[in-house]
Amino acid sequence: MRHVRDHATLYRTAVSGGLSGRLRAVLVDSASAMLAEHLLRRPEIVPLGIAPHDGTAQSMAIAYAAGGTVAAAEAWLAAGDLDDIERAVHVMLSASPQWWGYRQ
Repeated sequence: MRHVRDHATLYRTAVSGGLSGRLRAVLVDSASAMLAEHLLRRPEIVPLGIAPHDGTAQSMAIAYAAGGTVAAAEAWLAAGDLDDIERAVHVMLSASPQWWGYRQ
């Protein structure tokens, strides 16, 4: 969310009723990479239905979470108040499946 806030002018300039396909894809790819790394570091958080050895299920879960993350960032940009990053992150984690927010 800091990245989105720090580059808000760029993203708002690129937005015309939503992020362009290419820009959105770049953000989804970035979010997917971060989430995949998160699962590699924390394999114990993965629910049984998305077992680490099930590449298809894991890819689907990552794609679902990354797409939602980017959509939430778009909504946050559209709202215009980018001062409270902690609240934005809290809202996103609250809306996510509990296992993604695992922290130890």
